Amino acid sequence: TAAPVDTACDFCDAPAPVEITAPKVSVCIPAYQAQEYLQRVLDSVLAQTYDDFEVVVVDNNSSDGTAEILAGIDDARLRIVRNAVTLPYVDNFNLAVGHARGEFVKLVCADDILKPECLAAQATVLEAMPEVALVSTKCDFIDDDDQLIAAARGLGGLQGRVAAAHAVRKIVHSGCNPVGAPLAGMFRKADFHRVGGFTVDYPFLSALDLWVRLLGCGDFYGVPAAHAAFRVRGGSISGLTSVRTQLAQSLAFDSALQRDP
Repeated sequence: TAAPVDTACDFCDAPAPVEITAPKVSVCIPAYQAQEYLQRVLDSVLAQTYDDFEVVVVDNNSSDGTAEILAGIDDARLRIVRNAVTLPYVDNFNLAVGHARGEFVKLVCADDILKPECLAAQATVLEAMPEVALVSTKCDFIDDDDQLIAAARGLGGLQGRVAAAHAVRKIVHSGCNPVGAPLAGMFRKADFHRVGGFTVDYPFLSALDLWVRLLGCGDFYGVPAAHAAFRVRGGSISGLTSVRTQLAQSLAFDSALQRDP
């Protein structure tokens, strides 16, 4: 978990190599034109009660005030990556996780909110249960002004430890995504790379597609409390995807699952 960084040379009085210890958790935030909400999400992440984490923000070549907000934050836990060109959102999500140094990863969109106990509640499960590949939490739904729309949504019957096969059956039978949006989950970085990360196969269902593939690596655990807040707004992926397209992708996704032994 420690990677040496060589700062010495043969021709100068540079300091000896130092050890950089990787954090247990990486919170990855892909950001694009994120100035409206970015400060709020960063404040919520940096206020976590859990202390063994880093924050990786990948600015996807934003042209608004995103870079200025990031430059104004003085916190050693924050690492900033800026793309030279704007990538498709799936590529930027994968890039953000690719920069993670932690064993566990939580991906948070730049307009969502974490409650103070979120990282502690989920990382504790992954540390205690090596057979669990994915931990999810319930989420509040909030509007553009942080006002509550619906409280503690998600999971359904997927609470506590649930065998992977049973969790996938519950997903298919539900006809929706009981696991939740990206910010609801926490997973192991090694498993993310093992299953190939986010794909473009089902753009509207990119998170659910990832959750199901991660369940090929281990069991599910649902934390029966709302430790995060998902922002519902018109500019989201779901808001920009027509109902006809959403339905077509959902039917194709369910059919693929039914054919998968």
